Amino acid sequence: MTATRQRVTLDGVPYHVEVIRRRREPPSAPRLITVCYNPTAIGVEVTRVGVESILRHTPGRYELWVVDNASPPELSAWLRSIEGVNVVLNHTPPVPPDKRGWRARLGLRRIRPQEQMSFGSYANAVGLELGAWAIEPDVEQVFVMHNDVLALRDNWLSYLQSKLSQQVRAASMVQDTAEGRIRALHVSGLLFDFTLFHELGMSFYPQPPRLDVGDRISAVLRAHGYGEFVCRNTFNEPELVEWIPEDDPLRRIHADRAFDDDRNVIFAHLGRGTPKATGHYKKPGKTYPEEWVRFAREVVLA
Repeated sequence: MTATRQRVTLDGVPYHVEVIRRRREPPSAPRLITVCYNPTAIGVEVTRVGVESILRHTPGRYELWVVDNASPPELSAWLRSIEGVNVVLNHTPPVPPDKRGWRARLGLRRIRPQEQMSFGSYANAVGLELGAWAIEPDVEQVFVMHNDVLALRDNWLSYLQSKLSQQVRAASMVQDTAEGRIRALHVSGLLFDFTLFHELGMSFYPQPPRLDVGDRISAVLRAHGYGEFVCRNTFNEPELVEWIPEDDPLRRIHADRAFDDDRNVIFAHLGRGTPKATGHYKKPGKTYPEEWVRFAREVVLA
């Protein structure tokens, strides 16, 4: 294991980070990157079961990177001891430069971690940029995901990899449908050819109103004539819930569920994980973190 402290400048802002590397694979092994901000104990558990599901259901060689965006030290300490996972502990709360205020820019006020909640897309983008910075530039494939996900079958990653080709350079679990945006492959679960990331000038930063976090990857690939793949899933096609047997607990979970070609659910995304875990998102009929974690413990990780 190696552990280093570094200062990284992103979007004109210096970020103070610790990098803990426990696993090192060749560039041909995919890098899996997830970003979290966990100000509550249940938020930690959402991230933890996601990480454990990846470790449980991802055979072969890969590196899993968890980027923590300034969670309270007592709620990020577990990342210092989790086996087989590389970690970036970002100690600088990610807030856009033009939203930091003159006192913060002059060093007269410290940005509070909870301020990033008002800029979720930007904060997620900074975390993903830190992940891209931490890995080697010659890595071939990167899979980015939200922290509130569950890998459900051992073929989840190999299935996405099988869809990439010389023409198709990205594959995702779901596709964004937000009005006014570009229907990009969604970063809640997106595999793409990282050899093009620097070459074609990609980044994860949002550019409202048309580009959300990570949408630039789809925009750049399309501009250069590359194709893309999206799994059949219950977010884009809600009626596909009928593919799930009635007695399967996955049918009762209100989450985005992605299928392989044999109609097996291979991956699930809770959605709004951090807002739900902090009480900022409450709607009837949704699955919330406590139920999600219980499902993960009793079904996915049992």
